[in-house]
Amino acid sequence: MGQDRRRIENEFFNGKLRGVAATNALELGIDVGHIDATLHLGFPGSVASLWQQAGRSGRRERPALAVYVAFESPLDQYFMKFPQKLFQSPIESCHVYAHNQQVLEQHLVCAALEHPLSLVYDEKYFGSCLNSGIMSLANKGYLSSDPSRNLPSQMWSYIGHEKKPSHAISIRAIETERYKVFTNKRNEVLEEIEESKAFFQVYEGAVYMHQGKTYLVKVLNLSAKVALCQEANLKYYTKTRDYTDIDVIGGVIAYPARISDVQQWKTTAQTNNCKVTTTWFGFYRIWRRSNEIIDSEDLSLPKYSYESQAVWIRVPQSIKSEVEIKQFSFRAGLHAACHALLNVVPLLSNQFL
Repeated sequence: MGQDRRRIENEFFNGKLRGVAATNALELGIDVGHIDATLHLGFPGSVASLWQQAGRSGRRERPALAVYVAFESPLDQYFMKFPQKLFQSPIESCHVYAHNQQVLEQHLVCAALEHPLSLVYDEKYFGSCLNSGIMSLANKGYLSSDPSRNLPSQMWSYIGHEKKPSHAISIRAIETERYKVFTNKRNEVLEEIEESKAFFQVYEGAVYMHQGKTYLVKVLNLSAKVALCQEANLKYYTKTRDYTDIDVIGGVIAYPARISDVQQWKTTAQTNNCKVTTTWFGFYRIWRRSNEIIDSEDLSLPKYSYESQAVWIRVPQSIKSEVEIKQFSFRAGLHAACHALLNVVPLLSNQFL
């Protein structure tokens, strides 16, 4: 919760706390002038993030130390062997896809509050999807225009219920729906969790961690989006059993039915709209000391879906056939290639543009 974060930051500012263990939540938006050192556990995914995190210390021209502790991942070990590849690499460019409908609509609703939107004059600022974004917001009751004017010359004004729609938009996430986690002891809110992440952390029987304390989730109210938990001393933790389906529009056929006489070893990356659906069907109880699975239980939770854009690669049939001839696992190879691409592509993005 924001209250916990502000309390921790204040105690850190005044020196009551000598150190803070955190996720990348403290990567942005914090300026503590007296931090002497930062400790980075594993490569954060981009050179920009690593330098941004290291920049939390040594503010105001003070000397500081940043320690990068490598894990066993291939990328971490690569940087250990070739540190110049890390320290001499340029910072990745920041790219924003202006056609992302969810991102665009949030920008438009805030812009319309400040000044009415025009299809004629504002497309140069918001891109070619401006018209679809305005129509979508109008259908949702956020924008309105003078119907007596023809469509191109209409000015679209904000008519939503929120006085300041920007207050309902998170700069850290695109979602608006959240689950609140309460304790039954003091009936206080421990945390608010984004809907897409909620069922990974809270469900009936889940072990929930907060500020070093362990809680057992007793009740999950789906309609109210509330989880009720109680503090408990447990020797096990829980892990969800889940899977995620990505339905790519235009990507139904994974491998072409016909094989050319000439073996096709080359392919290209493609981008298409997609629907991502996560299904939770159970969870494990696992001993903390041994990581041994104690037992498992089934869950009946609603699926979570959202629309996005996917970058995908069609694998030629010839490659699949060759892998199977050599008696390798094709699916395992695809999974490994996916991880390699996710790690390497951000580092090479500047070379592609």
